Amino acid sequence: MTATLAPDFDDLELRLTRQGYSPKVLADPFHAKPSEIRRFLSGQLDAGRTRELADRMRAVGLAL
Repeated sequence: MTATLAPDFDDLELRLTRQGYSPKVLADPFHAKPSEIRRFLSGQLDAGRTRELADRMRAVGLAL
């Protein structure tokens, strides 16, 4: 039997928040609004902007 305490434990937004990177904190350095960062983290942002944000975040060392 596989049971978990929190099924979304490995969710990207939650993982980054645990490391101190909330959508509000991520918005400024990446020239985005917190709502855009939330859409990015939940996979609801358009592909081009997702790729741009992901590349920029990886470039500064964020583990996505």
